Amino acid sequence: MKLNDTQLRAIFWSGLITGLLSSFPLTAIGNCFCCLWAWVAGAGAVYLVRRREPGMAEDAASLGALAGAYAGLVSAVVDFLWAAAVGALGGMDYARVRTYLPEDLPPEAQRMLERLLESGVTGPAGMLASAIVTILLFAVFGALGAALYARLSRTGEGPPRPERSGEGGEGAGRGEEDPERGTADPQ
Repeated sequence: MKLNDTQLRAIFWSGLITGLLSSFPLTAIGNCFCCLWAWVAGAGAVYLVRRREPGMAEDAASLGALAGAYAGLVSAVVDFLWAAAVGALGGMDYARVRTYLPEDLPPEAQRMLERLLESGVTGPAGMLASAIVTILLFAVFGALGAALYARLSRTGEGPPRPERSGEGGEGAGRGEEDPERGTADPQ
């Protein structure tokens, strides 16, 4: 798939905006709904391309996959920067995390959190694995969002209209003008 300037801009802007929205704490909740921001990235790319070039985006799924992957990359970079800013790259110890947890945390949850922090998943390797998974998932859901949007927003295409049989032509029986007689047909 060869991308033109319009498609590259659509991928950039839809990926950037939705990638940022998927990273910020308040708007990141949209990812709890089946990666909502990835769907929006794909649909947004198709929308932006069609706005500039109405006949374009025939390969909507590819465009959406690229927009979704870019949104995932933006999200992963922002998450990485956020983690670096709060010091999570060096790993977090349980004692430091424990200060932020409620006093009445069940013992099972405490043990689970302790095992998670000791496993190294919160370090650089965990961040890299998380970034790869995010990019792949966003690409898949971006493609789905683009394909769905492209299918639902087709313009100029609709189901074929059934031919009305009977006297008086196509507009007969609906109070429209009959072209054969030159008069309006009463309902």
